[in-house]
Amino acid sequence: MRSLLNSPPLVTLVLALALSALLPAHAQVRYSVPLDGTAAKLWSTKDTKLVCSLIHDIPKYGYAEFKTVAGRELRSSLEIVPRLGINDRSEMRFIAAKPEWQSGGNETLLGRIEIFNGFNPFAGATLTWKILSALNNGKQVLMPYTDGKLAPGENIVPTLSPLGFDKPYEAYLVCQHNLLRVGFNDVRMLPLAFKFQQKTLTAPSEARIRQQLDYVKADPSIAQITIRAFAYDMRTRTDNMRMADERAAELQKMFIGHAH
Repeated sequence: MRSLLNSPPLVTLVLALALSALLPAHAQVRYSVPLDGTAAKLWSTKDTKLVCSLIHDIPKYGYAEFKTVAGRELRSSLEIVPRLGINDRSEMRFIAAKPEWQSGGNETLLGRIEIFNGFNPFAGATLTWKILSALNNGKQVLMPYTDGKLAPGENIVPTLSPLGFDKPYEAYLVCQHNLLRVGFNDVRMLPLAFKFQQKTLTAPSEARIRQQLDYVKADPSIAQITIRAFAYDMRTRTDNMRMADERAAELQKMFIGHAH
């Protein structure tokens, strides 16, 4: 390994031959991690009860962010964020290959996406998990595309490295396990039912409001909650008004208590 890493011409030749089948015949602007101790520090995570992020800094290029969002069905995606943006319509491909310090092996085309001027490249769940699986198997992932305005006649090739990937990826998976199984659209308007002539919720409604309470506590962007309570099961209009007020007060008490 020492002789290979210390021989730049050989490394360049091996890479040029290996990638020739999947990359067009253009010059390359390659962005990859250095083969030193800093590489393992380029992966990081951020986690809340609502969103899990796995972030890879790509030196001199920008970063890639894998993200999974809470909801009844978890939603995963990948966003590539170049410092200089996307300046031309093109296609980005995702190619799994052995890292530079390993010789030989074939490349695998994981998928491709269209990219557009002014928008960060974005991959959906299926392609996202293919990329994560390749990294987890020790492969690097090349993401070549062209930008005729930024680099005419050249392939721009940001690279995701498997160096330092394992522990942040494990933390990312643990975070997903702890995500709430409701999203904003699941709780933004919540119909509830009370027991007959009581201010106590029915069991199904109790379970639904507990989910809403957990979501509200986890989402700092929520600035206001509106409670509308009604009663039609009492004998008189006055009693219905009184019961509606009591039910609203009971719900308010639940929100205040859950906030502490």
